[in-house]
Amino acid sequence: MILSYATDDIDRFSAANVLPESIYSLVYLAIVSSLITFLAFQWLIRVQPPAIVSTYAYVNPMIATLLGWSLADEHIGFAQIGALLIILTGVLFVNVPRYWGRSST
Repeated sequence: MILSYATDDIDRFSAANVLPESIYSLVYLAIVSSLITFLAFQWLIRVQPPAIVSTYAYVNPMIATLLGWSLADEHIGFAQIGALLIILTGVLFVNVPRYWGRSST
C-alpha cells in the first residue's frame, strides 16, 4: 500500500474492477494460511524434528502452483517446473537421513 501511494498506482485502483473470485481467494488463503496451516504446524512441531517441519514453507507454494494449474487452468512454464523439481529435491535431501534410519538433527 505504501509503495502504491508513493508511485501513484493507488489512483488507478478501482474496487469495481475487483472480481468476486479474487475476494474469495483472498479469504480462503487468509483462513487456510493463518488458521489451519498454523494448527497443523503446531502439531507437527511436537511430533517431528524442526528440519522436517520447516519443509512446509517450500511445499506450500508447490501445492498452490499445482492447484492453480489443475483447478484454475493456470499456465505452468519450464521455469516453474524446474523450480518445483528443485523444491522436491531439497525436501528429499532433508528427509534422506530419516529414510536411511539416521536422525536429521
